[in-house]
Amino acid sequence: MRHHGVLLCGVIALTTALRAQDYKVEVRLVEVEVRVTDRQGRAIPDLTRADFSLTEDGVPHDVATVQFVPPAEPMTLRWERADGKPGDVVETSTLPASPTWIYIATEAAPTEARRVEEAVRAFLLAGLRPGFKVSLGGRPFTDDRTTLLTTLSHLSRNPMGSNGQPGLVDLARPLADDAAEERALAATFRRQEEGTAPLAGFTVRPERVESGGSFSQPMITVGRAERNMPVYGDVALNQYFDLVERMAKLPGKKSIVLMRPGLRLEPDNVGMLLDLSSFAVRKRVSFYTVDSRGLESQLPADEKFVPFMIDRRTRRTEPDLIGQLEVAALARDGLLSLARETGGKALIGTNRLSDIFDRVAQDASGYYVVSYYPVDLRSAGRFRALKVSLNRRDARVQQATKGYYETRSTSMFAKDDHGLALRQAMQRVDVPVDLPVAASVGMFASDDGFPVLVLSAGVPASQLQPADAKTPNLSATAILRVSDATHSRLPLYFERRLDAPLDVARWTEARGDRTAFVALTDMVPLLPGEYDWRIVFRDERSGKMGGIGGRVLLKDFRGPSTPSSLLLTRQLTRRDASVPSVPDGDRQPLDAGAVRFVPQPSMVFSQGETVHLLYTVYNATPEDLDAVKRGMQLALLRNGQVVGDVQAAGEPVVDAKRGLIQFTGAIRTALLQPGTYTVVGMLPNFETRSPKQVEQRFLLIAPGAGS
Repeated sequence: MRHHGVLLCGVIALTTALRAQDYKVEVRLVEVEVRVTDRQGRAIPDLTRADFSLTEDGVPHDVATVQFVPPAEPMTLRWERADGKPGDVVETSTLPASPTWIYIATEAAPTEARRVEEAVRAFLLAGLRPGFKVSLGGRPFTDDRTTLLTTLSHLSRNPMGSNGQPGLVDLARPLADDAAEERALAATFRRQEEGTAPLAGFTVRPERVESGGSFSQPMITVGRAERNMPVYGDVALNQYFDLVERMAKLPGKKSIVLMRPGLRLEPDNVGMLLDLSSFAVRKRVSFYTVDSRGLESQLPADEKFVPFMIDRRTRRTEPDLIGQLEVAALARDGLLSLARETGGKALIGTNRLSDIFDRVAQDASGYYVVSYYPVDLRSAGRFRALKVSLNRRDARVQQATKGYYETRSTSMFAKDDHGLALRQAMQRVDVPVDLPVAASVGMFASDDGFPVLVLSAGVPASQLQPADAKTPNLSATAILRVSDATHSRLPLYFERRLDAPLDVARWTEARGDRTAFVALTDMVPLLPGEYDWRIVFRDERSGKMGGIGGRVLLKDFRGPSTPSSLLLTRQLTRRDASVPSVPDGDRQPLDAGAVRFVPQPSMVFSQGETVHLLYTVYNATPEDLDAVKRGMQLALLRNGQVVGDVQAAGEPVVDAKRGLIQFTGAIRTALLQPGTYTVVGMLPNFETRSPKQVEQRFLLIAPGAGS
């Protein structure tokens, strides 16, 4: 895979547009940072505009202003007069250097948290210089060492973050690793000539999904995994866009110290990297990147199990040392490019992570800011080469960057890049509405007591354009984003391609059925807290897009007698008892005994279908276990009134060892009238607890009711 490196200049371009009725004047001031030293390597502090020459693409330009940023230690200065000539007064300055803003962003893997914490602590104890203003992961900027060390100690105790604030660990990192692993698995499957492997979560008519049937599950292929990878690069770069925009309001030089285990960028990410770099250098923001893995050894993979969601069969993953080395090199290239293109530095392949702060300090002072007004005001994404020279023989000019890129418009992207269009729609304030989208959200718990967001979303099959009249196959792509409500961490992204191969008869049936959806389901383990979610679908035939989103508060399930939400679905599957157990088992939050519940996007059922239900009480108390012996209490309401003579059954499944009570039930709808109903499930000891029940609504329609 070929990657393109780009070299950008430490430049800031400030644009002011003066508009009148019939004219437009645009003035753009460009600033370039240069370092000037004598033959002994000492900074020369007394230069004026007359000493500098500047060319852009070989064309000479007049130097507008020159400003020297002195180092922290005292120096002898000669001030420039108003007419641009050197003044006669020479004085010694003991003023501190101009404020340097340092934002420390840690996005390490859990195993690297201690290494990162030690590097930051070493900087705060020995490297915090006068004039440095530091922010730890978005906390307020300060130069108070005690405050910073106290904050760092809190982060070391809570590496995952707390109170809506980020920690030392990037919670989104495992998702990017999973995507890379899926690609590796797909490549392995292809080499083994076993074709493709099924992914869980796709339903059209859920009760009709069957292996090899006309409504088959989507398949993971190398091409599909390749489409997933650019999403994570875009997620990271968009996050850095936001960070640069926030820091742009600060005066002077700004540095972002980014510690993460590599930054893998795909060819599809090059355009966004260029835009980010151009934006950063115009705002005088430089990235100083650190590979938090340090000197990491590459070891062949041992025998391991493929995750259940990809394939049930146990395989031996082939040791691919060359592939591992290539992946590591690509991840390093992303960190190198981001630093180089924004005028910063990169630290790769060392366990001395704190050395990056020495490089920040070296670049923080003792340089000149030389500004000019370009003659060519066009902006078409071109690279503008800059050269700054000095009209003195005894001085050396060090130009960290050699130019900058003009701002590009989004129209410069390929029009047939469907993945880009989908990702751009995900970033908009308002979701697209050309396609109707339905979604259901639930909340259950993992084995360790942390919440699991259960989200199912889909598009009505009748709203998708078939391939052609003879083979009316349906195809859509969806991106799901889950982010904490404070937007302090990188969001989690999932991308899925959904395919429904149909014949004419099945398409005719699905087109007139309101319960037929092309849908996906994801179960996302998260920390307790408030989260925003959004999902966008794109019809691969018509190009239409639609989305839906919301906010959900996920509770901590580690407390006593904590209930889940109530899940309603028409589909159950039996767990395969022949599957060999894998580490930690293959148990999922929606498994109850030998049955697995499959969520659905829409709470619309056809009259005659069976409505299956599930809710769980975690960490059940002895009183709960005693109360559940009396059975399960369900109610069905319509217009606030209890519906009598309902054909329903329910049974609690108790696992006393795990402190788990799973309430499973079924409601037959053949004798119910169409309308809106509410299912109410009572919790154990409801007389003395709050809340007393869980509930969920559903809409019952007549069979064959059209859309």
